[in-house]
Amino acid sequence: MGVEAEITRFERLKSDNDRLRRDNHELTEHLALAVAAIQRLSIQKEQLLRQLEAAARVPSIDPSRRR
Repeated sequence: MGVEAEITRFERLKSDNDRLRRDNHELTEHLALAVAAIQRLSIQKEQLLRQLEAAARVPSIDPSRRR
């Protein structure tokens, strides 16, 4: 390989490395957002389950007894 071929190969490797670093950074951000969304949904699920359990303890109103 000549000097020019080595420079071209080096530039290609450098470019690929830069792209991979950007992609990795973006994926890391997406992962952090996904983790936060899962945590929020887990908390909401627990809150909704507690509300459902509390609502289930309320006796239902029989419409025929209202008259």
